[in-house]
Amino acid sequence: MSDTIDDYRGMKNHKTRLREKYGMDCPECLRLLPKASPTILIPQQSCNRRGHNYQDPRPELTNKQYGEV
Repeated sequence: MSDTIDDYRGMKNHKTRLREKYGMDCPECLRLLPKASPTILIPQQSCNRRGHNYQDPRPELTNKQYGEV
């Protein structure tokens, strides 16, 4: 059981590091609700929060970039 917990912690830490390195604030969240904290998007991720649909236009991360984090 502890191996599974460690795996999930590792996945969460990897996602956090991806967002820190490649993350960008959603411009629609900033525009519609400037006082609220915006969604942090990694490339090609979509934001459908707060009633709008926005997809990050940056090119998708390569396997090398994904693995380096």
